[in-house]
Amino acid sequence: MKATAAIKTISDSSKVQNYLISLRTHSHYPASNDIVILLNSMSYFMFKNSETMCLAALTIANFGFSQYETLIKSIDDKIKTRIIIEIMIKCSNMKIVKTGRFFDRYFESLS
Repeated sequence: MKATAAIKTISDSSKVQNYLISLRTHSHYPASNDIVILLNSMSYFMFKNSETMCLAALTIANFGFSQYETLIKSIDDKIKTRIIIEIMIKCSNMKIVKTGRFFDRYFESLS
Protein backbone atom coordinates (compact mmCIF):
# COMPACT_ATOMS: atom_id res chain seq x y z
CA MET A 1 0.00 0.00 0.00
CA LYS A 2 2.87 2.33 0.84
CA ALA A 3 4.54 1.74 -2.53
CA THR A 4 1.25 2.23 -4.38
CA ALA A 5 0.62 5.53 -2.59
CA ALA A 6 4.15 6.78 -3.31
CA ILE A 7 3.95 5.83 -6.99
CA LYS A 8 0.51 7.43 -7.35
CA THR A 9 1.82 10.62 -5.74
CA ILE A 10 4.73 10.66 -8.18
CA SER A 11 2.52 9.94 -11.19
CA ASP A 12 0.07 12.69 -10.23
CA SER A 13 2.74 15.27 -9.40
CA SER A 14 3.08 18.28 -11.68
CA LYS A 15 6.61 18.77 -10.34
CA VAL A 16 7.62 15.30 -11.51
CA GLN A 17 5.91 15.82 -14.87
CA ASN A 18 7.73 19.14 -15.31
CA TYR A 19 11.03 17.44 -14.44
CA LEU A 20 10.40 14.73 -17.02
CA ILE A 21 9.45 17.34 -19.63
CA SER A 22 12.66 19.21 -18.85
CA LEU A 23 14.68 16.02 -19.35
CA ARG A 24 12.99 15.44 -22.68
CA THR A 25 13.40 19.06 -23.80
CA HIS A 26 17.12 19.10 -23.05
CA SER A 27 17.75 15.48 -24.11
CA HIS A 28 19.13 14.58 -20.66
CA TYR A 29 18.76 11.44 -18.64
CA PRO A 30 17.80 11.66 -14.96
CA ALA A 31 20.32 12.84 -12.37
CA SER A 32 20.34 11.58 -8.78
CA ASN A 33 20.82 15.05 -7.26
CA ASP A 34 17.91 16.50 -9.22
CA ILE A 35 15.62 13.64 -8.24
CA VAL A 36 16.43 13.86 -4.52
CA ILE A 37 15.98 17.65 -4.55
CA LEU A 38 12.68 17.21 -6.36
CA LEU A 39 11.41 14.73 -3.76
CA ASN A 40 12.48 16.95 -0.89
CA SER A 41 10.37 19.75 -2.40
CA MET A 42 7.22 17.60 -2.34
CA SER A 43 5.21 17.80 0.87
CA TYR A 44 4.17 14.12 0.67
CA PHE A 45 7.80 13.00 0.96
CA MET A 46 9.12 15.54 3.47
CA PHE A 47 8.61 13.33 6.50
CA LYS A 48 8.83 9.90 4.86
CA ASN A 49 11.54 7.45 5.85
CA SER A 50 14.62 6.86 3.73
CA GLU A 51 13.26 3.63 2.24
CA THR A 52 10.16 5.38 0.92
CA MET A 53 12.32 8.18 -0.45
CA CYS A 54 14.53 5.63 -2.18
CA LEU A 55 11.55 3.85 -3.73
CA ALA A 56 10.18 7.16 -4.99
CA ALA A 57 13.55 8.31 -6.35
CA LEU A 58 14.12 5.02 -8.15
CA THR A 59 10.62 5.24 -9.63
CA ILE A 60 11.30 8.72 -10.99
CA ALA A 61 14.65 7.55 -12.35
CA ASN A 62 12.92 4.64 -14.08
CA PHE A 63 10.36 7.00 -15.64
CA GLY A 64 13.24 9.17 -16.85
CA PHE A 65 15.19 6.20 -18.22
CA SER A 66 12.15 4.92 -20.10
CA GLN A 67 11.37 8.32 -21.55
CA TYR A 68 14.98 8.93 -22.60
CA GLU A 69 15.30 5.54 -24.25
CA THR A 70 11.95 5.90 -26.04
CA LEU A 71 12.66 9.36 -27.40
CA ILE A 72 16.43 9.63 -27.77
CA LYS A 73 18.61 6.53 -27.46
CA SER A 74 19.46 3.76 -25.04
CA ILE A 75 21.37 4.54 -21.88
CA ASP A 76 24.46 2.50 -21.11
CA ASP A 77 23.85 0.09 -18.22
CA LYS A 78 26.91 1.49 -16.41
CA ILE A 79 25.33 4.94 -16.39
CA LYS A 80 22.02 3.57 -15.10
CA THR A 81 23.83 1.60 -12.41
CA ARG A 82 25.81 4.67 -11.33
CA ILE A 83 22.63 6.77 -11.07
CA ILE A 84 20.80 4.06 -9.10
CA ILE A 85 23.69 3.62 -6.67
CA GLU A 86 23.95 7.40 -6.21
CA ILE A 87 20.23 7.56 -5.44
CA MET A 88 20.45 4.76 -2.89
CA ILE A 89 23.46 6.34 -1.17
CA LYS A 90 21.84 9.79 -1.08
CA CYS A 91 18.62 8.36 0.34
CA SER A 92 20.49 6.37 2.96
CA ASN A 93 22.25 9.53 4.15
CA MET A 94 19.38 12.00 4.05
CA LYS A 95 17.27 10.87 7.00
CA ILE A 96 18.16 10.25 10.62
CA VAL A 97 18.44 6.51 11.08
CA LYS A 98 17.59 5.26 14.55
CA THR A 99 17.93 1.51 14.06
CA GLY A 100 19.53 -0.91 11.63
CA ARG A 101 21.41 -0.36 8.44
CA PHE A 102 19.63 1.30 5.54
CA PHE A 103 20.01 -1.49 2.98
CA ASP A 104 18.98 -4.18 5.46
CA ARG A 105 15.88 -2.20 6.36
CA TYR A 106 15.24 -1.34 2.70
CA PHE A 107 15.23 -4.93 1.49
CA GLU A 108 13.28 -6.05 4.55
CA SER A 109 10.61 -3.43 3.86
CA LEU A 110 10.27 -4.67 0.27
CA SER A 111 9.41 -8.19 1.38
